[in-house]
Amino acid sequence: MTKPRSSSPGGCRRPTTSRGTGLFSACGGPTALAIRESLAAGWGDTYSQFRPGQSFDVDALPNGTYYVEVVANPDRRLQETSTTDNRSLRQVILGGTPQNRTITVPPYVRSGS
Repeated sequence: MTKPRSSSPGGCRRPTTSRGTGLFSACGGPTALAIRESLAAGWGDTYSQFRPGQSFDVDALPNGTYYVEVVANPDRRLQETSTTDNRSLRQVILGGTPQNRTITVPPYVRSGS
């Protein structure tokens, strides 16, 4: 399996090994209108909250339990044999005071596990 190497947004991604699926990403220059990015099945990218668009402002929300919904392929532009696993909810519990906010994310448990 080919494992992509993460880089900064807009950067170039290349497989870390030459074996596997042959999937890779094409590098785009400053004038590129599009680039090809691919990710082998079973692999994923992790984005930290310091990257734009990867965080939530929860300062004005009251304490309580919330759910973050993640939807893959929402416009159905990718062909799939099944779309039954394209939605996932993650529980987030907000607590504390405005000066000392707490955020608890319970362990993820797959449905039917």
